[in-house]
Amino acid sequence: MKKAPCPSYESICEVLRDIRLPRRYCGFQRIAYVILYAIQDEERLINFRQRIYPLVAKQCNTSIISIESSIRTLINNYWRDVEEEFIWEVFHRRWEEKPTVSQFVEELTDYIERLKSLQNGS
Repeated sequence: MKKAPCPSYESICEVLRDIRLPRRYCGFQRIAYVILYAIQDEERLINFRQRIYPLVAKQCNTSIISIESSIRTLINNYWRDVEEEFIWEVFHRRWEEKPTVSQFVEELTDYIERLKSLQNGS
């Protein structure tokens, strides 16, 4: 079976906007790149701070610490501002508490992969 093409950075940003992630935070751009690199090679999700953050830091001309911090800020604000029911509709799960960066990245990556499969008729 032929693998579907990897979504573009722009299409990932579009999905992130559709699920109401606020673009006004630099974490928006950074999480989009994290997801892009994770989709390109799913193995990167294992220990992604060492495998993906350096790539994103280089892409965004910043430090690895800044990547983590800005994504955490994005998640904190998303969790505060978006209704719980909408989050459930997107992720099809409920969290007892706000997810960690790694949990959130994994869930977003899975969500975008599911959308890609649906669009390709898989």
